[in-house]
Amino acid sequence: MTKVQAEQAIIIIGSIANSQGISLIKVVLEGEVNVGALADRAGLSRSATSQHLTKFKVAGLLTQRRDRQSLYYMVTPEWVDFVRQMISIGEEQAIWWAENPIKPRIAIRV
Repeated sequence: MTKVQAEQAIIIIGSIANSQGISLIKVVLEGEVNVGALADRAGLSRSATSQHLTKFKVAGLLTQRRDRQSLYYMVTPEWVDFVRQMISIGEEQAIWWAENPIKPRIAIRV
């Protein structure tokens, strides 16, 4: 990965660094989708979905194609594997932390 690619990866990670962003990207990774279908499948409003899509497009994460009145979005091909890996790592970490919560080392007296 070049320095430019690493910097873009940081921007991409930042654009999906919340539960709504991850939910949306997971749907888009399944195949191209329009805003309405994406909002419905992710359980978000169209307005919130559009705001996330704008962030994703600015980050270079999504490409789009127009079919008459509709825009269809897909993950930019060169970032598909990277995004899948980041989501997979995040899910593995969430499972690990759920199974291994941090236990206090010092007893707190009240």
